[in-house]
Amino acid sequence: MARADAIWKRLRKSRDNPAWEDSSERGETRRWSGDTIEGEIADVELPRRRDYEQEIEAEFEEYKHPGDERGPEGHHHNDDGDYAEEVDVNEWAREQRRKFAGQTSNYLLSFGFPGSGKTTFQSFLVYYLTHIGPFDAHPRINPLGNAQGWDPMVTFNEWIRLWHQGKFPPANPVDERDIRELAFDIQPLQGKRQPPLELSLVEVSGEFMARVIAERDHDPDLVDAVADLFGDDQINLTLVFIIDPDHGDENDVLFQNLVTFLDVHFPGARERMSLAIMISKPEASLQLLQSRYSEYSNHTELRGDLCEDYVRLMAPRTHRILDSWPSLQRVQLMTLHLGELGSQDGEPRVHRIDYTDIEAIFGWLYSQFTGSGLGPSVWQQFLEWLRR
Repeated sequence: MARADAIWKRLRKSRDNPAWEDSSERGETRRWSGDTIEGEIADVELPRRRDYEQEIEAEFEEYKHPGDERGPEGHHHNDDGDYAEEVDVNEWAREQRRKFAGQTSNYLLSFGFPGSGKTTFQSFLVYYLTHIGPFDAHPRINPLGNAQGWDPMVTFNEWIRLWHQGKFPPANPVDERDIRELAFDIQPLQGKRQPPLELSLVEVSGEFMARVIAERDHDPDLVDAVADLFGDDQINLTLVFIIDPDHGDENDVLFQNLVTFLDVHFPGARERMSLAIMISKPEASLQLLQSRYSEYSNHTELRGDLCEDYVRLMAPRTHRILDSWPSLQRVQLMTLHLGELGSQDGEPRVHRIDYTDIEAIFGWLYSQFTGSGLGPSVWQQFLEWLRR
């Protein structure tokens, strides 16, 4: 397959071939909860479509019948040609995408509408892991062996610079070339028996995720980079549904359509996945709840048991999805509180960052991916007891 890899690499070099469209970057009834922040809001453009099928087809035909690889009898060698005859061009392309997409075997995918807070959540998680929490965590970069090159490192640098200033990162661009996979090596430092975690985050615009909703003018679909995750039974996937109060009842529509899409095209996929429900924008979410149900008018914060009530009342179908997930040991209800919010120079800022909630969120994610819990070792607990 060396020749196939070479063909795909030539196609995937976006700087040399800007017309190429990148598709590979492509138990308990009571659940933990806290507060969230306002999600990112982005001015988006319509996705730009490119016709790349002819280019793939031409390369594929060359791959099947290379003119410079004939044997002594004038026949083509069969090592790669036999394989090419067994698959069509779309299957071949999907296989090549999977080779370049996989950085780790553990994936976190946040699913929600544009502006719901997906990038804010994932970038804050990265900032906590690499700069704040008790971990030796750093990006995994393989520029020569991955079509994304140094782009994930560029994204990582941008996120860190913004969080150093207490700024929110912008949402992911609406372009399939900007579907990114950011991979990290994470080693806990608090206990010797806590295994390391290799974790990949998928950054994709909410515009693409909304395409999973069936409409009169189109059938539901997902971009290849996301669909391949659901179809790969060799990875561990945690899915985070982000409920955005700005989209009201449409949250239920989005998540129900995704679940139906998975059950139709990827039967059994949900048995392999963990699911978290995250409430976005706590102030607006609480106001929406109070506007519909006067009995909650005396509450000042969306916390604790109120979060369960919010999902049950404001997104009842999503709440049913959570309660009927194949394994109740693999579900969680969560919100994210960043700290004291304000503004500076007309831009929203976080003045005093609070890491309590993101610490609890990652603790749950770590247990889902590794089967182990985070926490200090027995010796570290003893030293802490002596300091008291």
